[in-house]
Amino acid sequence: MINNIKTMIDILLKIFPIILMTGFVTYLIIRMWVKEKRSRLSRSRTRSIVYLFSYFAALICVTLIFREPENLSDPVDLVPFDTPGGVKYIILYATANFFLFIPMGLLVPRLFRKFRNPLTTTVICVIASVLIEFFQLTFERGLFQTEDIIMNGLGGLVGYVLYQKIWHRMRRKKMMRRYDEYLEDKRQRMYEWDTGK
Repeated sequence: MINNIKTMIDILLKIFPIILMTGFVTYLIIRMWVKEKRSRLSRSRTRSIVYLFSYFAALICVTLIFREPENLSDPVDLVPFDTPGGVKYIILYATANFFLFIPMGLLVPRLFRKFRNPLTTTVICVIASVLIEFFQLTFERGLFQTEDIIMNGLGGLVGYVLYQKIWHRMRRKKMMRRYDEYLEDKRQRMYEWDTGK
């Protein structure tokens, strides 16, 4: 277990520069595109695009690039939550797979209106998870495990729920700010009308 934690820390230290570089390059491309097209892109949307591309780079590194090749006799595990090593490993891997897809559940509906639905977002996360499992199987970077797909889908769903809560809170703040501005404007007009200005 401690060996796995050390391995994860090593992988995180390796991917951190890649995440930063991906974010920086994505930001530069967005700025050049906006300048060339003379269009506008909000700061929050720009940040979300940078986060999404950085997340994808980290996801590919963690699940494929920095994983050691494994030559397994039975590379497909279709029985969920039957990981060798006991309950500790099942909980550790299930939790890691769950948290791995929360960012996707947050960012995909933020950027794409047609995915602002819990079912659609979860399906996108499951499809991405199946692709990752397929590539892991093809390039011998791990097992094709159904529990990974299940936990990734649940993580994406929780990410969507978090997105909804954050989005509603931001909308409520924006509406309150507009209402306050409206009231202030109305008070100002009434004052001007009363004083005859």
